[in-house]
Amino acid sequence: MPVGKALRFEGTVGGNEFLRVDVQPANTPLGSATRSFCCMVKPTTVNGGIYYVIFSYGTWVATQSWQLHIGPTGKLTMTNQGTLIEAPSSLSVGVWHCIIMTYNPANGAGLKYNLYVDNMVTPVVSGDMTTNTVLGRMHIAADVSDAGGGLSPLIGLIDEFRLYDKELSQSERVAYWNNGVGLYGVSDVSNGVIAYHFDELSGMAVPDYQQLNNSGLLINMEVDDLVVGIVRKPGSREGALASMGVGG
Repeated sequence: MPVGKALRFEGTVGGNEFLRVDVQPANTPLGSATRSFCCMVKPTTVNGGIYYVIFSYGTWVATQSWQLHIGPTGKLTMTNQGTLIEAPSSLSVGVWHCIIMTYNPANGAGLKYNLYVDNMVTPVVSGDMTTNTVLGRMHIAADVSDAGGGLSPLIGLIDEFRLYDKELSQSERVAYWNNGVGLYGVSDVSNGVIAYHFDELSGMAVPDYQQLNNSGLLINMEVDDLVVGIVRKPGSREGALASMGVGG
């Protein structure tokens, strides 16, 4: 479950709403380097024929990006801008989901990519695809074009975003699921590249708690998108959540 507050993205309302990492983050996994991505997502719209982007980085060239979408039928889709690996089941609209996507080229055939959804032990889908991610743009809730124009920006909420230059172990995935690492102002496991809690923002800036100064910039966001609904008592963890308003 999400911790503290979350960000609400409304797609193209008022212009494409997304988060841009201003500078290519330090330690970003490139080429075929091992990596993991985590976030909590609450989709509010799934529309047939449209891919909604959760996270992307790289360039708009086949094999040179690393992206996660919600596909036309609500199924999560991992892609390198050429090949798709799709989850078997659709996400529930209006429900928080815990998502972890990992890539390790040293894994056996068919197991290099793994996608975990609300179950941190067994992936919902595994697969392989050529991975040659290059230095480029990095966005949350939009594709790798500068304005989120190639695919549709996410419509929904995101919380507790993480990027690592390692494959998370089962114990680390479970810890993320349990929010034992989600306390405000604290980074988590080693090999972190970015950690966004979305709990305390300064204008349109999003601080990076992994302490690598990989801060983000909110694009076309409105004041009421910055803090929505999830309230946690100071010092508490997963079990002490209380929901308010649209973020619950």
